[in-house]
Amino acid sequence: MPAYHIDAAVKDASFKYTDLPKGITAINFKALVDNPDGKPDNMVVDISKGHLVMDNEPFDFRLLVKNPESNMYVDGAAKGKLDLSQVADYVKLEKGTAISGLMNADVNIKGNVKELEKQQYNNFYAAGTVDVNNFNYRSSDYPTGIKINKVNTVFTPTRIDVSNLDGQYMNSGFNGGGQINNLLSYLLNAKPLSADFTVNADKVNLNDWIGVSADTASKDPATVPFAVPGNLHISLPTKIDELKYDNIEIKNVTGNMQLADETVKLNNVNGFALDGIIKINGSYSTKANKTKPAIAMSYDVAQVDIQKHFTLLIRYKN
Repeated sequence: MPAYHIDAAVKDASFKYTDLPKGITAINFKALVDNPDGKPDNMVVDISKGHLVMDNEPFDFRLLVKNPESNMYVDGAAKGKLDLSQVADYVKLEKGTAISGLMNADVNIKGNVKELEKQQYNNFYAAGTVDVNNFNYRSSDYPTGIKINKVNTVFTPTRIDVSNLDGQYMNSGFNGGGQINNLLSYLLNAKPLSADFTVNADKVNLNDWIGVSADTASKDPATVPFAVPGNLHISLPTKIDELKYDNIEIKNVTGNMQLADETVKLNNVNGFALDGIIKINGSYSTKANKTKPAIAMSYDVAQVDIQKHFTLLIRYKN
């Protein structure tokens, strides 16, 4: 790469798609991109005094990045409110994608990313909050939509604490909280997002989630299997009041789920069904095919009413 130096300033600019109703106004920032010898690790990106207005709401930001290969240094901040329902008025989204909700952010970070990875938290500064309310998201992968009524996040040098999580997916209500351990490595170095959450749900119908009860090729969005997001490494101790799978209803379900490599693994999931105790281990993966998930389940049962189980099985097969 050759050496390069770009120094730019934007003052009172605006941006608008001709076929969208609204534009972004009052765009102001200074940007410096510098590399004295062309070596990638010597690149410096400095965006300062960033400011813009969306629907009369100001948003301020800045970002400094240095040494992106050897030991990335980041110094950034963001502050403002964003009505996510207005995004489609400013920016073209993929077909079938809709988003809404209110986000309020006030975050500051400063330090080297590798020090976070080495858990040297005394040398890294992170503080602030991001709160989201009434968030709704729908896309081709999630046609029935994902709703987050509210969630609060607090940034610290060690992690991001997530609390008051409350939402719905596929007619299932859930709540919980936890922590995100490596957001910067995920965003800047494309490493799997590491997180630990505890989630409680009321009723979960796995037949709807995985599409076993209908033809997954149907255009009915309720029959589309749940697509496991990629680039995640999340531990989910879970409690579900009532779980339905095939034609069996399992109550008071507890256990651990792990999301990694576009796969959900069930570890020692226990519950009560057919007047007995049932333990489930297995996996559900959409890595190879998002419309035809790979499902592997094993069951251990005790004190189960065999006659009741046989009757339910015959009804389901017919």
